[in-house]
Amino acid sequence: MRFSVVVPIYNVAGFIERGMKELLKQDYQEAWEIILVDDGSTDGSADIIDRIAFANPRVRVYHQPNSGAGAARNTGIDNAVGEYICFYDIDDKIESSLLSRLDRALLKANNPDMAVFGYDETDLKESYLFERVFPALDLRTNLQVRDNWKQYLSGIIGGNNGFVWNKTYRRDFLNRFQLRFENQRIQQDEVFNLKVYAKVDTLTLVPEILYHYIVYSSHNTRSHYIPNRLEIYKSVMTAFRLLLDEWRLSDTIIDSWLAKRFFRNIVYTLNYNSFHYESKIKSAERRKEILSILMDSDVQTVAKSVQSSEISFMERLYRLAIRKKSVFLFSTIRQLDLLKCKIMRYG
Repeated sequence: MRFSVVVPIYNVAGFIERGMKELLKQDYQEAWEIILVDDGSTDGSADIIDRIAFANPRVRVYHQPNSGAGAARNTGIDNAVGEYICFYDIDDKIESSLLSRLDRALLKANNPDMAVFGYDETDLKESYLFERVFPALDLRTNLQVRDNWKQYLSGIIGGNNGFVWNKTYRRDFLNRFQLRFENQRIQQDEVFNLKVYAKVDTLTLVPEILYHYIVYSSHNTRSHYIPNRLEIYKSVMTAFRLLLDEWRLSDTIIDSWLAKRFFRNIVYTLNYNSFHYESKIKSAERRKEILSILMDSDVQTVAKSVQSSEISFMERLYRLAIRKKSVFLFSTIRQLDLLKCKIMRYG
């Protein structure tokens, strides 16, 4: 069997029928399978995918207690039989020729360990937001992967490339190095890929847009309250550093990008996560939470290292509050920021 398409399912009953139509309309004529992993859904999703699997022999279903999307994808990998593993999010769209065009590209590249293909982003009105297109390029050693990582694979140039749904992976490659997902609530895709890049020797870039990522503002992970959000961001930074250390890759552009990115994640955690209605913490507890973030040694380090020329005026004010470890100053700047946003919104 050539492909296994792994789909995590968790409380997405309203998307399953359309998403499965997207998958099942593939024009690929050879053997392939769909693995749906129900991650403890409570909204009827489990019954829907059981019914779909009963009617379609291409579809297999696994049920597990709620453990997160990473664990669901790991279940899919562990039970896949396809030569290559793809990932699909049930609320997105794909080209009907995705698998057939991917198969041709893999054969042309002599069946590499991994392939990366283009994608675009649209909103619910199908308004174009962004697209990422790659050149046709075959990489034959991990050294070549390293040398092309910054430009094509890191997200530093040309937007985010931390996703797994615009990639396919040889199953025996993943198993040989025991490459599996960790279980962060967010950015687990990126951590997984950073571990993959350290090991992959053969990789092909496919110059075609085959995946359509749909941006749902109400489902965006940035809109949710995540108690350990800062620790997750720190773990992502650690994953980047481990890859760079393994490659002995020293680059001021990469260092600057990582510092700016982590700094903005810190500001987001302080500004929104700490004040999220789902957090249900009282003012005194919130002050303690904010102070603990301001006092964090990694937070202080990045606040000192991020370059003023690469952040906005308001971000420079937030950096001042962080460096002074002042909850009062942070709160004052936050109020100014909210007022500025209100003025810009209503003119």
